[in-house]
Amino acid sequence: MIPKNFFSTLRILHLAISFGTLAIIIIFYVLSKSQPEAILTQDNQMLVYIFPVFAVVVGAMGIFLSKQFLTKIKDQNLLGKLNQYRAAYIVRWAMIEGGSIMLVMAFFMSKQIVFLALACGGLAFLLLQKADIDTFRSEVQLSSEEKKELENTFR
Repeated sequence: MIPKNFFSTLRILHLAISFGTLAIIIIFYVLSKSQPEAILTQDNQMLVYIFPVFAVVVGAMGIFLSKQFLTKIKDQNLLGKLNQYRAAYIVRWAMIEGGSIMLVMAFFMSKQIVFLALACGGLAFLLLQKADIDTFRSEVQLSSEEKKELENTFR
């Protein structure tokens, strides 16, 4: 039995992760206003270059892993495919969020606004990674019976 609220629950989870990331961005921006000087000194300035590279690698890894999850769900029933789809998107969202949080930490430590802008870009990218019935249909191979069951459940 497929729950009728599957995609609405997934949408709420996506928004919760996104707004959590937004809250972290706002909190660290406000905290940075009360800290007058940067934590990073000339000795550890190399971290400024490591943070953005790490954030991009983590975000790309999240997308890659989620696509790997989605390719492995061919031999399951519809409920199993839905559950794997949910797991794939949770991994994707978590990895993109992690990259954005790394950029927020880089901003907090270096006081360079470009990191905050990149973190906001990561948040925008996270918001674009929505999971709904249309993306499920396009990313997962469904049999004709599964398509009928999906239409009957979620119309």
